[in-house]
Amino acid sequence: MSNSSSFQLVRVFSIFLFFLFFIPDFAIGQNKYSVFGKVKIENGDIENTRITILKNAEKMESGFVDNSGKFEYNLDFGNEYIFEFSKDGFVTKRVSVSTFVPLDVLSRDNQFPPFKFMVSLFPAYEGLDLSVFNQPMGMIMYNKELDDFDYDRDYDAQIRDAIKKAEEEARRRAAELEAQRLAKERDYKAAVQRGDINFNARKYDLSKVGYNEALTIMPKEEYPKTQLQKIDDLIGQELANTEEKARLEAEKKALDEKYKILISQADNQFTSKDYELSKTSYTDALVVKPNEAYPTNRIQEIDKLVAEQLKLASQKKALNEKYASIITLADSQFSSGDYQSSKASYSDALNLKASEGYPKTQIQKIDEILSTQQEEADEATRLASQKKALDEKYASIVKLADSQFSSGDYPSSKTSYSDALSLKTEEVYPKAQIQKIDEILASQQAEADNEARLAAEKKALNEKFAAIITLADSQFSSGDYQSSKTSYSDALNLKAAEAYPKSQIQKIDEILSSQQADADEATRLASLKKALNEKYASIIKLADSQFSSGDYPSSKTSYSDALSLKAEGVYPKSQIQKIDEILSRQQAEADEATRLASLKKALNDKYASIVKLADSQFSSGDYQSSKTSYSDALSLKAEEAYPKSQIQKIDEILANQQADADNAARLVAEKKALDEKYNAIVKLADSQFSTEEYESSKSNYTEALTLKATEAYPKSQIQKIDGIMANQQADADNAARLAAARKALDEKYKAAIKLADSQFTLEEYESSKSNYTEALSLKASEAYPKSQIQKIDKLLANQQAEANEATRLAAQQKALEDKYASIISLADSQFSTGDYQSSRTSYTDALELKAKESYPKSQIQKIDDIFSEQTRLAEEQAKLALEKKGLNEKYNAFIALADSQFSSKTYESARKNYTSALQIRNEESYPKTQIQKIDEIVNQLKAEADEEARIAEALRATEKEYSNYRALADKYYEGKRWQSAINEYEKAQKVKPQEVYPPNQIEEIKLILSELEKLEEEKATTQYQYKALIEEADQFFNKEEYAFAIGKYQRALDLKPAESYPKNQITRIDVLLERLALADRKQKEIDQKYGEELEAGDKFLREEQFSVARYHFNAALSIKPKEEYPKEKLAEIAKRVEALKLSDEEVLANNPTNFEAKLSIAKEREYASIIASGDESFKASHYTVAIVMYERALDLFNREYPKNKLKEIDKLIREGKNSELIEEYRKLIARGDKALTNKNYSVAKFYYQQAKELETSDKYPDAQLDEIEELINSRKNQKLELEYESAIHKADSAYDKGNYSVARFYYKKAENLKSNESYPEERLKLIQENQNKK
Repeated sequence: MSNSSSFQLVRVFSIFLFFLFFIPDFAIGQNKYSVFGKVKIENGDIENTRITILKNAEKMESGFVDNSGKFEYNLDFGNEYIFEFSKDGFVTKRVSVSTFVPLDVLSRDNQFPPFKFMVSLFPAYEGLDLSVFNQPMGMIMYNKELDDFDYDRDYDAQIRDAIKKAEEEARRRAAELEAQRLAKERDYKAAVQRGDINFNARKYDLSKVGYNEALTIMPKEEYPKTQLQKIDDLIGQELANTEEKARLEAEKKALDEKYKILISQADNQFTSKDYELSKTSYTDALVVKPNEAYPTNRIQEIDKLVAEQLKLASQKKALNEKYASIITLADSQFSSGDYQSSKASYSDALNLKASEGYPKTQIQKIDEILSTQQEEADEATRLASQKKALDEKYASIVKLADSQFSSGDYPSSKTSYSDALSLKTEEVYPKAQIQKIDEILASQQAEADNEARLAAEKKALNEKFAAIITLADSQFSSGDYQSSKTSYSDALNLKAAEAYPKSQIQKIDEILSSQQADADEATRLASLKKALNEKYASIIKLADSQFSSGDYPSSKTSYSDALSLKAEGVYPKSQIQKIDEILSRQQAEADEATRLASLKKALNDKYASIVKLADSQFSSGDYQSSKTSYSDALSLKAEEAYPKSQIQKIDEILANQQADADNAARLVAEKKALDEKYNAIVKLADSQFSTEEYESSKSNYTEALTLKATEAYPKSQIQKIDGIMANQQADADNAARLAAARKALDEKYKAAIKLADSQFTLEEYESSKSNYTEALSLKASEAYPKSQIQKIDKLLANQQAEANEATRLAAQQKALEDKYASIISLADSQFSTGDYQSSRTSYTDALELKAKESYPKSQIQKIDDIFSEQTRLAEEQAKLALEKKGLNEKYNAFIALADSQFSSKTYESARKNYTSALQIRNEESYPKTQIQKIDEIVNQLKAEADEEARIAEALRATEKEYSNYRALADKYYEGKRWQSAINEYEKAQKVKPQEVYPPNQIEEIKLILSELEKLEEEKATTQYQYKALIEEADQFFNKEEYAFAIGKYQRALDLKPAESYPKNQITRIDVLLERLALADRKQKEIDQKYGEELEAGDKFLREEQFSVARYHFNAALSIKPKEEYPKEKLAEIAKRVEALKLSDEEVLANNPTNFEAKLSIAKEREYASIIASGDESFKASHYTVAIVMYERALDLFNREYPKNKLKEIDKLIREGKNSELIEEYRKLIARGDKALTNKNYSVAKFYYQQAKELETSDKYPDAQLDEIEELINSRKNQKLELEYESAIHKADSAYDKGNYSVARFYYKKAENLKSNESYPEERLKLIQENQNKK
């Protein structure tokens, strides 16, 4: 497609400039004329585009157009303006705007619709003749015939050819330059793209070729230069990095191997606890890798272990020496009978060696001796006073029990009687008292159980009450007031005296009442609104009826009444505006009739009537009309002061009315702001009330009251909050009272426990038990006093048991003496026979019976000395055996480690450990043999390594050659140099025939080449068809056969949906068709109106009704100013009227007395003739002629008949217009349906859119437009679906045959067609997985 489309602009009067003459809504200030529009830059942007305005040839304003390109200016009337649009490198254009308007027109109406135009600037190509643009492209001025601003068509005709010539030359030059620029830019981008692709693929040689080619095309571009520098840097860096990396990797590998061997050796030595050798190995490893943490940590660990070993050895030696000296001292003290000091020394020895048995045994013996001594000392005293103490204690306890019984302390009394019984079990009195107490306690327990039951029932009641209150509060907070009220009532049923549920129920009643009031208010407002709507509808209906009947003042009053009900109503406002226009027109017509009927009246009479009208309007408050009338009066008598003073008064009144309106608006705004602030504060307070933030909520309700002091709601909320806070305070006071009572109980309980604990410590068990019992009476559930009472009972029982034990011990004493003598005899016999262990046991048994006896001790000492000597000899033998065992274990460890290393082929480490083993046992042959084997193996491994290195080098050379061929082939593949890629892949395959990658790639390339051939064939066929269709479409377009052209363009677009030219052409045709339809409708209207006016003029001329005929011929001439026929008829009328004037003067001169009668008869005759003509025109549906006739008749006589006929005509004209629109709509729909049937979708869209603009309520055009979009999309989707299915079928077939390269190609093609489909992506992943497995 040529570049001429960039210069094709929508034009109305000349190239690059057009005007829009219909502006639906406008509002301009008085004494100003508004122009606005937009600047467009062809092949450029809007930036730095300047607009300069000259006023009367002098510069008025200059500035840059904003980014939108839009501009708007208000121009003073009575001036000449030049708008100059300029931009560097572009053609400067000018538009002339003249705001001169006749004064009589301005005084009548100085408000004109704004004028919109658009200016398009194109590049100032070198060698173009641009002299035509030194003059304005258009001239805008007032057109008297249109009574509006328009462009000067004569001027446009003068410059049209010159502009057309400049346009054609600019289009040709732009096309040439643009083609050159695009070709150069396309070549440059292609070269850069090749460079970028290879650069990203790290193929720097190919990338440099692309960038150098780009620089050849555009030498000034920086990007290729930058990329070339990057490539040079990267290649240099890669070479350096490769060499350094190889060197570092070799060094690192050697270091890693050495480090690994040293660490392994060190770990083995560490495991065998050879810390010195291990430390040396770890140090050697650190020399290899100084930054490694592991050997450092191991060395630190070894240092700690060695230090601990030395420390432990030293400590152990010191400990043994100290222990031996303490034992020697303890034994000496024991032998001398100083048992306490001996026990202390043995304890000191145990502190040093807690596991030693000897000091423990000695301490146990000492404890037994000391215990026996103490028992023997105490026994005599105890037995002497036992009986006396028993009697006194019994009497005392019984006395205490009686006292406790009398005071009602039954538990203590029972305990005391039991204590007395434990002293004298045969006594009857305590038993009897205990029985009485059990009966009394049983009765008391029953009463306590009953009280506990009542307390539990009360607690359950309180808990249930609290749960119901919690539920009710939750329901209250969530606004569920009915449920909340029910819950509060349930709580009251449990505790009727509680105040809180009552207050909450009261609050809920208030809230529900308020809600009901709000609901009633809403109902009332809805009712009022409904009544208002009904009243409004009724008034509108009345006003419409009055309007239809022509009673415009009453209708206007009714519409105003409707507006007073609904000030925002658009319909009554528009009707009032219509009525004002009608009344204004009627008034103007009435004035004109008066003027025609009173041609002979003096100017003063007319002035008086206008002033009278103005006064009447002023009195009725119609100040705008009054001002206009006074101005009209002034135009007749400019020197009169009265109209001027009245106009001044009106201006003051209007200014005051505006001020009152502004003040009312301000008051409304202030009230709105106050309401919004009040509502916001109340909303915040309500939110805080709901979240129980009562202080903040109350503060905000109070603030709301300061804004609206009379509002009841904040007051009621504040009252509720005060009630809630009072209840909260009462709850807090009650909680404090309960806490105080609980605290007092705790303190009393603690005092009783403290006293009982003190008595317990002093072993005053009876008193202690009494106080523990008292504490239990305060807190029956406490476990501590119960456990203490149990302890006391146990202690008292133990005391009784001790008394019984004393008697038993006396009997045992004699038996002890006899047993001791027999054991000593046995021990002496065993000692004599050398059975030292049995003898020592027997002596120990004797000491256990009589710990103070010295003989068994001295014998035991002798035996221990014998044992010590035997132990020393045994330890020396064991030490020698242990040392030998250690050497064996160390040797075996070295051998085991070396064997392990030998098995794992760590030969150097194995050799070192075999050598270490030889150092321990140099006579052993095994390590020598193993060292010899290692030397042989190492030599053999070296030879094998050399051979493997040689083979590896050969493999590397093969791999390098293969990689080079493959890399070059991949590079050609990426660059789409298919044959070169095949050649390189074949070379790679020869080097490594077993590799599957090269043949797969060759097969894929062949498939791609095949597919490309098919695409080229399809493309050639498609291009041919596309080009043929475009040529046909352009021919139809040039012939202005647009329907056929659209069909061809659409078919071309179906072949190549991405092409913009057919889309642009279809859009141009849509616009042209729309313009042609609009122009056709306008021309038809003009022709029809022109014909009607000529027909009417001819008719009235035949009837010699010259005024009416003149009116119609002038109207026809205003429609078509260049037509000669109306001019000829007007000249004829002028001649005939002049002839009649001469005839009337002659008649008047001959018979002056009969003039008035003749004039009256002539008026009646003329009236009847005019009515007859009006009726004839009415019957023939020539409504325009009929209107003129009936209005002419009304000028003669103000009678009802012509008025009624005018109303009837107005109604018929409105209905006729509707029927015309309906007929036009029907034709457009029919054309659209026909185009859709013929599948000319663009044409169909045009007609449906035109129909939609005429009739917006009918949904049929929208439905048809939607159907067209679906059909267009369906055609595209069907083609896409077929291509996708074909690609998937071919891919699946290749995949099933194991031909993954072909499959991958078609899956990628399918993925590009439908990117949202997951199947191709999944299959591509599967192919990749299968190839990875191979």
